[in-house]
Amino acid sequence: MSPEGILADIDGRIITCILPKGAGKPLIEAIHQRGITTANFYYSRGSNVGDPIGKDGMQIQEEKEIVTVVVSKKEATDMFEFVIETAGIDKPGGGFIYMGELRKSIPFLLPDVAEEARPA
Repeated sequence: MSPEGILADIDGRIITCILPKGAGKPLIEAIHQRGITTANFYYSRGSNVGDPIGKDGMQIQEEKEIVTVVVSKKEATDMFEFVIETAGIDKPGGGFIYMGELRKSIPFLLPDVAEEARPA
């Protein structure tokens, strides 16, 4: 099947957070506790306004953690507010968050696993 055949038309939103080092994993765990499985976590490097200046005159690049969450349009505002509060984005140095429309996506569904097939 071609990639175009598995794309699903959705009316969803993608929430992206750029967080200081150490803030991504606790946020992912909190999102998963809410039953959301469409979240990703990865690393990057960058600087913020006001970060220290290095000897070369450029801001020092620090490790950042990026979290993305895909939710339906209906859930978007609640999840956006939850992420801000949980990750501490509303505090100085807490990071940056934005949300965009998501028109197509590949469904991310977990398989049903029978109780007897699960490891003890």
